[in-house]
Amino acid sequence: ARSRIIATIGLFRGDQMRSSTAFAFVFVCLSSAAALASPDLYECKFSGTSNAGGWIPPEVVVLHEPGQGDATVIDGIIQHFLKEPLAAEVAADTDKRLSFGWTYLTKSGAQTARMHYRLTFFRQSGKASITAQAAGYIGPDTGSGTCKRGKAG
Repeated sequence: ARSRIIATIGLFRGDQMRSSTAFAFVFVCLSSAAALASPDLYECKFSGTSNAGGWIPPEVVVLHEPGQGDATVIDGIIQHFLKEPLAAEVAADTDKRLSFGWTYLTKSGAQTARMHYRLTFFRQSGKASITAQAAGYIGPDTGSGTCKRGKAG
């Protein structure tokens, strides 16, 4: 059902998101937000991502219920490899920052890589950083940008 809805509204063109607003809207609809009280929605944008080996997405959207130890994340790379949002864990939740981590397996031809991600949102400034590390490879790739925090419901 998720892929049918995404295909119907033409949300993605290749691996890139067309509109972060439309993307966030569909993401919220698909993430069973109705079961959550009032989750926070983080729309994050990162610049200079083309210099990061292609593993830092230009946009990441995270849905997180405050006080919970998990979240849901989607970006163009996750959409390309997994075709749906991915579960993430809260790696740090302090007055100053909120960090999310997630891991997934990528496959290109005969080559596979386990990708480890960490996104940190700095609460006061709205700035964000992201790292991507392919297990067993030299790295990581990094990116910096900003996140807008809003309510999903």
